[in-house]
Amino acid sequence: MSSADRLVPAVGRRVSVRRRVPGGLSDVVGELVEADDTHLVVRRRDGHLVDIAAADFVSGRVVPPATQRLRTAADVSVLTLERVAAHGWRPLEQEALGQWQLRAGAGFTGRANSVLPLGEPDRPLAQALDAVRTWYRDRHLTPLIQVPLPLLAELDAALGDDGWTAANPVVVMVGDVAAALLATQSQLSLRPDNVSVTSSVATEPDDDWMQLYHYRGTALPAAARDVLVNVEQPLFVTTRDADGRPVAVARAAITGPWVGVTAVTVDPSVRRRGVGTATMRDVLAESGRRGARHVYLQVAQENEAARTMYGALGFTDHHRYQYRRWDSA
Repeated sequence: MSSADRLVPAVGRRVSVRRRVPGGLSDVVGELVEADDTHLVVRRRDGHLVDIAAADFVSGRVVPPATQRLRTAADVSVLTLERVAAHGWRPLEQEALGQWQLRAGAGFTGRANSVLPLGEPDRPLAQALDAVRTWYRDRHLTPLIQVPLPLLAELDAALGDDGWTAANPVVVMVGDVAAALLATQSQLSLRPDNVSVTSSVATEPDDDWMQLYHYRGTALPAAARDVLVNVEQPLFVTTRDADGRPVAVARAAITGPWVGVTAVTVDPSVRRRGVGTATMRDVLAESGRRGARHVYLQVAQENEAARTMYGALGFTDHHRYQYRRWDSA
């Protein structure tokens, strides 16, 4: 499709496409659901599908996901927040199955290697699940579906009935950047025994950052860096002690008014000394300077220590999700 070919990798993302229409030009904004060498199909916000022939295509670009003006972070809907979070941790490969997004990232993290169902698939459920199993097996990955709850409780139950195993429950927490920043500053001022630290911010992780971050307690695979940087506005924060030794890291991804904070890791030798709180303070401060107003976190449900720390900073539980995994041969 000549220049339209550039949008093929953007299937599943929000795009703005300029096309020729009788009498001039017209722009269409929405989710790109199909793209090949003959046409593009864009789903507008009202659900209407717009089919754009190759000959009518003028230009196109990826645009940030639509966001609503919120009084507080807690006002956001589950689907909107899941869309935002999907932009904050993107796969290396993605394909649409109706309103399901099939994602693959060389096996690094569940978020980058699972289906995100944000509506209905383009075929009956049984056929969709067959397609999912085939797609992931073709990539030598375990078929995995990320299920937001309680929103998709019916789908979750159907997956369970079909033999998909529940795994890795996660709590999605939200807060407002300004309030959480004040809370971190207040907590740090009340603890005279804190380790003296300073932080640096970069748009790519350096070797110190990569060596300190351990995903679920394990060393990172070769594909990790590619997944970590695969967002539009990444921030990598490294916190160092007075001797210059890296003692904590965190990653942030800014999407519109939202920032997602992930990969927060504190060296065991300085835990409970305010280092995690200081790192969050610096992440929030930098994100706020770049326009973020609301913040989300995805915390393993069993990680009570982290959930307690974030709760003390004013974060509240918004919803949760779990994975459904296909283990059968």
